Amino acid sequence: MRKLSGHCAAVCGRVIFIGFSIQIVLGILWMCNAFARLDSAGEGIVCVCQTAVLGGAVYFFAGPLRGSVFGVLSVLTFPMVMQCLTAPDTRVPAVALLFVETGCVLRSMQRGESRRFLYAGLCAWAAAALFRGEYLYIGGVPMAVFWLYEGVRCARSRGERGEEKGRLQRALLYRLLLICAVAGLAWGIGSFYQTREKLLTHLTSRVVWTTLYNTYADLPEETRAMIKYRDMVNSTYEATGIETVLRPSLEEHLGEPEAEAVLRALIKTVWQKNKRQIMKETAWDLAGYLAAPAVLPMQLQGRAYESYSGSNYLQILKPAPKLGRFYMEYGCRWLMTASVTAVLTGIAGRKRQRGKSTGESLVIIGLTILGMCAGYTLSGAGRMDYKNTLFVLCVWVLWAASAGVRGVMGGRPDEKER
Repeated sequence: MRKLSGHCAAVCGRVIFIGFSIQIVLGILWMCNAFARLDSAGEGIVCVCQTAVLGGAVYFFAGPLRGSVFGVLSVLTFPMVMQCLTAPDTRVPAVALLFVETGCVLRSMQRGESRRFLYAGLCAWAAAALFRGEYLYIGGVPMAVFWLYEGVRCARSRGERGEEKGRLQRALLYRLLLICAVAGLAWGIGSFYQTREKLLTHLTSRVVWTTLYNTYADLPEETRAMIKYRDMVNSTYEATGIETVLRPSLEEHLGEPEAEAVLRALIKTVWQKNKRQIMKETAWDLAGYLAAPAVLPMQLQGRAYESYSGSNYLQILKPAPKLGRFYMEYGCRWLMTASVTAVLTGIAGRKRQRGKSTGESLVIIGLTILGMCAGYTLSGAGRMDYKNTLFVLCVWVLWAASAGVRGVMGGRPDEKER
């Protein structure tokens, strides 16, 4: 029975290996067409550099195991990832730094080399937050989980002597102060050039934006009197209209306290009138961030709520329309197929595998993904862009490709792990 399960794992692994190999070839062909359309050599250099940076970060995150190079190539040539690499995009270095930070946290927890990797992870976190402000919160998730893990480990050390217990508690406090100091430094430096909207503004955009025009007549008379009709209409043209048009107009005429009172009244009225539609749109946004390869085909067919997916798909088509269409369709369908095959590979080869991911790794990666997707979903309506959750796509592809390599190897762990 054990031999049969090993053969099944090997067959599934070869299927995954062949499937991703086809994707790699398609990705290279599409990339050549995309690079040929770049406006300048400088833009090409930036694209090559950010490709190398993301590839190196993913390799560091995955660890120097057999098959990591294949996994990195599979990640870089996935169409939703590849299109981010063929144009300068601050999300690419930010995600690369998030991979470095997460890899450092995992090594700190699993190998006991906490100080060296903790410092490197904190530096990567601060740098990512300076590239994009939201990564101050996204990158804070693995750091928070790491500190909680250390706290639980310290609390469980009941058998330790008083000196050792005190040392662990001092180390825990030191790490907390260090994490807070780095977060404060990144926040302070970023405040000079990053625009940060208040939570109430994001909540208003999430609840109100898509239905504000149709619900305006249902607002209380005193609330309507405070909102200029022209500003209300203008705020519905763009997904950022609440932040750039409506709130500034309210603050200019009413002041900040009254403006916030009007926004809260808007949220209350619109939620009562359009609760089901808002919940449906929020669910579609969350699904699009968590599982973009599964949701995108439905969006393109008009079966799902979409925001930036159409323009992103157009970017894939521009360099080579026929190749781009086949490349995206193959990538999305193949990743779903590879995921199912990867699960079968894991089930078939579970008795032969010695090396396995720890629970801490799954918790950190899972909470980071959920925090990222939830944060972008709640940031506002009409903004679903799978490029924002590049980290989720990379982890998904890397997991499926790694399962294929393990299946081909018969579930044997890498020699460096032994």
